[in-house]
Amino acid sequence: MKVESEKLSDSKQLLKIEVPPEEVDRQFEAAYRELSKKARVDGFRRGKVPSHILKMHFSKLAQTEALKKIVDWSYPEAVKRSSITPIGDPDIEAGDTLPEERNAFSFKVRVETWPEVRVEGYKGLIVEKERIEISSEDVDRVLEMEREENADFFPIEGRPARWNDWVVVDFKSFLNKASFQNAEGYLFQLGSNALPKEVEEGLVGCQVGEEREIEVKEKVLYRVKLNGIKERRLVIMDDEFAKDLGNFSSLAELREDTRKRLEQRARDEEERRLKEKLTGILAEKTEMEVPSTLVERQLKYLMLASKLELDGEGSEVSQLREKLRPAALKQVKATLVLEGIAREEGIEATREEIEEEATAEPRSMTKGKKGTLSEDNRRVLAYRVRRRKTLNFLVSQARIKEKEKSLILTPDQVRMLRPQRKRLLEPGEGKIVIP
Repeated sequence: MKVESEKLSDSKQLLKIEVPPEEVDRQFEAAYRELSKKARVDGFRRGKVPSHILKMHFSKLAQTEALKKIVDWSYPEAVKRSSITPIGDPDIEAGDTLPEERNAFSFKVRVETWPEVRVEGYKGLIVEKERIEISSEDVDRVLEMEREENADFFPIEGRPARWNDWVVVDFKSFLNKASFQNAEGYLFQLGSNALPKEVEEGLVGCQVGEEREIEVKEKVLYRVKLNGIKERRLVIMDDEFAKDLGNFSSLAELREDTRKRLEQRARDEEERRLKEKLTGILAEKTEMEVPSTLVERQLKYLMLASKLELDGEGSEVSQLREKLRPAALKQVKATLVLEGIAREEGIEATREEIEEEATAEPRSMTKGKKGTLSEDNRRVLAYRVRRRKTLNFLVSQARIKEKEKSLILTPDQVRMLRPQRKRLLEPGEGKIVIP
């Protein structure tokens, strides 16, 4: 087989492939063997049609099947000989010509490749690192959020719901008579905008056990049943509070554990931001041709992370795609920069590092019958290790200036500090469901 490669750009290659007659014949034989198992010809049983009869009736179909087999066999071999790293599916250019037995067959392939980006000036970069000092006030704020999260709820009886009450409801909603949202045992505070304003106002004066129908501006009909009215009481922050949150013997021990977790989170966040700044600076100043396949692949990942349904081309999906495209492009550029530095510095993942990475998360790494990593998983792990080592190298070469920054955590981030904590009470664990 003859292969000629032509570089069209930094991320595009044209392969000219010529397959010799003997290989073309071999693929024709394979095509006819498969056709003989399925072909129907009057006077012959399936699988018993002579080859010359097959060729008389199915020559065009055999040519089409042989073309597929020729491409499937020759393209991977051509890639290997050309020492390129394709990304995405190849664009096969065979024109209207079909292969013929006892003749060589030539075709072209256009393919996007992983570009070799040359990165300059990546040593000695001056960047600012935000250093977070954890104060006693930071610990107090987190514990207060824990206290809010673990409040007790007690039933209120003998009166209807009032504004600012905590209520537990079941509801179903309909948009143009089609099911829209529904929930059972949904706990929220009237006035918190957890549900549309009209629905929350419509529940004021409602008795426990009563069901009401409420229509909102968007022509959505809510059918809501009030199951309970609750009084929310904050727990006392003492040693018992600490014991309920986890394996802590005292409030002082809980405070120290909280401080350590906050400090670790702050260090992780500082490191993440620093690495993001470094790669951002280099990606901005490095000229490169970014393969569209990589951008689309990263964009799809970001869309999936947004948990939106991607079927169809609705306006909401299209708007989100355009909103996320700059982020996808930026992330791909950062990846290309890091690969360029790794290649320049000879940074690779060792076998031991790959095995150690696999051990760190065994559930996500499928192994073969002998317990060895698959080649695909090995490549994924090698890329991950190489990327991390390159980022650490980049940080080690930077000139870092520190500045102080205040700690700001959302309630969700506080929950992540202690994912295994004990809940004091679990009233109304229902969640809104969108069919």
